Amino acid sequence: MTSGAALKEEGLGLVEDKNSDWVRLLRAKAVEIAIEHGEVHIDDLRRFADAEGLAPEQFCDKCLEGGCDRLHKNAWGAVFRGKNWIFTGRYRKSEYTTNHTRECKVWMYADHSRQQNAVPPPEQMMHLHKSWGRGFQ
Repeated sequence: MTSGAALKEEGLGLVEDKNSDWVRLLRAKAVEIAIEHGEVHIDDLRRFADAEGLAPEQFCDKCLEGGCDRLHKNAWGAVFRGKNWIFTGRYRKSEYTTNHTRECKVWMYADHSRQQNAVPPPEQMMHLHKSWGRGFQ
């Protein structure tokens, strides 16, 4: 792992630890959406978080000093960590202006504890990718 990738992973681990309840809740919602629709995008979770009043806030002076108890805005990045999240190979532009139309990954969920939900081989993934069309909206 490159030093940049290692630092990113370390940072995501720290933000996940500090915001573990929130990450666990949003991850559960992501699993629900992915199972129902076959895939999930971060905007799907942002709509849910906004509707439920769960969106992390922007930085404040205390955040920069490490003394803030509010949810960290980088907690979004920790939601799709773990072996059960599989990148579909597709990106979708975010509809949120704060993301500046950044293209974000589209994910699918595979429960590795069950044989029938194991990760399909690459040739099947390509077939699935073509058959999904635009996916969850």
